[in-house]
Order: sequence, then C-alpha cells, then structure tokens
Amino acid sequence: MEALAVVQARMGSSRLPGKMLRPLAGRPALWHVLRRLKEASALDRVVLAIPDTPINKPLKDFAAEQGVACHSGSDHDVLDRVYQATLHYEPRAVVRITGDCTLLDPFLVDAVAGLFASGEYDYASNCLVPSFPDGLDVEVIGLEALREAWLRGAPGPEREHVTPYIRLNPDLFRTVNLHNPLDLSAHCWALDTPRDLSFQQAVYAHLNADSPEDFHFQRVLQVLADLPEVARLNAASVRDAKLLEELPAIFSTNQGKVESHLWEDAR
Repeated sequence: MEALAVVQARMGSSRLPGKMLRPLAGRPALWHVLRRLKEASALDRVVLAIPDTPINKPLKDFAAEQGVACHSGSDHDVLDRVYQATLHYEPRAVVRITGDCTLLDPFLVDAVAGLFASGEYDYASNCLVPSFPDGLDVEVIGLEALREAWLRGAPGPEREHVTPYIRLNPDLFRTVNLHNPLDLSAHCWALDTPRDLSFQQAVYAHLNADSPEDFHFQRVLQVLADLPEVARLNAASVRDAKLLEELPAIFSTNQGKVESHLWEDAR
C-alpha cells in the first residue's frame, strides 16, 4: 500500500464533548471528514483511530455504518494509537488527519501526498511553517520515520501530538513544507469549541456538503468574504493553542531549516 490515511478521533473533548458526532449540516461532524477524504485520489485506504474506552464506542459503531476500518488504541499515547493502526497495512506513507478538520480540503491532501512522493522525504506537511488556515492540516509521514518517532518520542506532548519528535528534530529527518503564497494562518477552522461549531454551522449553511466543488478551501474564503459576520463568530479562536503552550518551539524550530514548496492551485 502506498498511502494510508489515519484519522484520529475521540468523544472525550473537554471543550466540546462528543464533538465528532455533533450535528453539522444535518450529519455528524466526522462524516464530513470521511466524505472529503473520499475525494483525495492519493489515498489507498482510510482507517479511523479511536481510544479504546467505552465512551468512544459510538465512534466505532459510526465507522462500521460508514464502512470505514477502525482501530482502537491508547487514549493518551496517540502516537502509539496511530502507529498501531498502520501495522496491518504496512503503507509506504501515513497521512495523518485529525477528526476536527471538518473543512478538510482533499485537493490539499493530494498536494501534500504528491510532494512527499516527489522526493526522498521522511515527512511532508502544510503546517511545519503554517500558511494555510488551521483545520486544513495535512501530514504525510514515511512509515520508517513514524516508527522512529514511536520508538523515541518522549512521554507527554510528543506522543499526544504524534509528530513533534519529527518536527523538533529537523537534522534527523528530511522534511518538506507546502507553503501558501498568501499567509492565511490566522484563520481558525478546526472544530474545537462551541464557538467553532457555531462558525462551521454558519459556513456549511452556504456549502453543498456532498459536492466536491465546495470542498476547496477557497470556497470557505469566499463565504467569509461575502459574510463577514460569519468570520466574526470564531474570531477569538487561537491556532494550535494547546500545542504552542506545551511545545513552544514546535514552529520556530523549522524556521529557515525546512525545504519549502509553493502551493499552486492546479484545479
């Protein structure tokens, strides 16, 4: 297998409990992530990686309803959960997606996966040096690099956030970043709080949730330009707040060290 998408999801969010199955445009929030991933041509398979705790059984049931493979693993050691989810498939590349990316752009997934495949990279993403909206994050990790992180990542934030061992050690891995010509990193489109849910409900009111033409992030930008009152709904949200609090060097480490490729919208 070339590329396996591993989608992290859990029901136990403290800021928005049960967020993965909260209604969004008439469907569970996680449905939108899985639907958008179907349009990513670079993926061979998708597996849902959830904690092996009773509260997450609804996610396991949902995966079965959707015909999506599901792996249950560690609640707090998310790196172990993601790594263990790959072992049955042994893919060349693992595409890490978080379940709160309900506005995920499948064309960006293909772009980052294509960038990874274009060279001898260990890790490719569009968030090493952020320039896309939060909530569009795509990380593609070589299986050997993921195994190295699994073996050597320190307990705590490095394992909770999965890829910090790779991102904080640019001298050990060949990494590449997809960079947007226009810096949109101040936009926060991830589903993390009640205000994020209100924001996304307002955005989805102007999108066709089942139409690939509306899956491009430019469509969201168009909605926000036309309806500034929607943009104000989550204006106070902060990108990667928890990650920055726990690992403040996560972005500065790669400044000036990471290979960068400019995003070109070829649609």
